[in-house]
Amino acid sequence: MNQKTVFVTGGTGKIGRYLVARLASLGFRVKVLSRKKDSPWSKTGNVQIIQGDILDENTIKKAVKGCDYLFHLAVYQNINDKKNDLFQRVNIEGTKIILNSLINSGVKKVVYVSTAMVFEPTGKLARNEEWTQKTSCPNDNYLQTKIEALAFVRDMKKFLPILVVYPTAVIDLKDFSSSTPTLSKGWQKLLWEKIGKGIPGGIVNLIGPKDRIFNYIVVEDLVESMIQAAIVGQAGEEYILGGENISVENYLRLASQRVNKRVFPIRLPFCLFKIISQLKRFISLPPIINLIAQAPPKDMCLSSDKARKFLKHNPKLKL
Repeated sequence: MNQKTVFVTGGTGKIGRYLVARLASLGFRVKVLSRKKDSPWSKTGNVQIIQGDILDENTIKKAVKGCDYLFHLAVYQNINDKKNDLFQRVNIEGTKIILNSLINSGVKKVVYVSTAMVFEPTGKLARNEEWTQKTSCPNDNYLQTKIEALAFVRDMKKFLPILVVYPTAVIDLKDFSSSTPTLSKGWQKLLWEKIGKGIPGGIVNLIGPKDRIFNYIVVEDLVESMIQAAIVGQAGEEYILGGENISVENYLRLASQRVNKRVFPIRLPFCLFKIISQLKRFISLPPIINLIAQAPPKDMCLSSDKARKFLKHNPKLKL
């Protein structure tokens, strides 16, 4: 792998930091697109910082020359932002610029990182990549733009060796705070810290039935399989990269033990968020309240059997 060069967008994010570190440890030469010249990788020998913006087409075209693989992780997901502009520019326009810049570049594989949130609720049966996906989500700027970007990515499979991966809920066991809602403050800070006790998904997983199922994967396991996707994955294919399917009750119990804190002891009924959301006419509410009121969390029981078979996907880490 010493002769292989990888380009990474979103390399300073929650998943990207682990991905860049692992690629570097395996001997890849890594180019990281970053808006800042100074980054965690500035002094790492085989990591090169490409200073620029995801909308900077000229910079990207120069940077991708000679790259063997590209991981596109860059995304805007500030749930406090009620406007749609940055979601559109980064998640859709940025993806278009990245992929168009790769045409005739000679890149061997492009790994586009989507999200398992694009799938419809599953019920209690584990569903695979053939399961129905959402066609729109107009009340959620992040998810809506990820759906639109995915449609463009699929169109570009005709021109580029692209494969899509769908991470489930990503957990960093070493740093739960990495999942803190962006720019958390006010009501959101109260919900996150006092009710959810700083546990990723602490609030959402307190809502509704305690036997609701969701799937999570620890970030180190996710990164290993993303790299496998680039090396051995089949261009044109799509893979769910998940770990354990678990009830929200058991998840909160295990996560609480890790932080030695107890989350709010009472389940929160969905109707409570419906009622609170009506106050938006009088006071400013965090967007998460309205999102939950409009789309209550439901079962997301997912199968990664395809990735296990073809990518040697083998998640080992659990809560």
